[in-house]
Amino acid sequence: MALSSCTNGPPIPCDDVDVFEELPELLHDTPSRKDGVDEETECMLRVYGCELIQEAGVLMRIHQTAMATGQIIFHRFYFRES
Repeated sequence: MALSSCTNGPPIPCDDVDVFEELPELLHDTPSRKDGVDEETECMLRVYGCELIQEAGVLMRIHQTAMATGQIIFHRFYFRES
């Protein structure tokens, strides 16, 4: 598994398949949780964000792969920031 060295924190696995198997604390120790957002609210906001990205992509008539990439970047951002 490749590790990213361009972060200020601990190394992060770069292949998406093993991220949550290797670092399960990423799921439960997010910055939003540290700021007091409960699990259900965080999940709802993530789903809503992905739905917005999907709807925007459909309106702009872009490929599904571009929309999925946007959703992945959205999730990765919020695993690091609140």
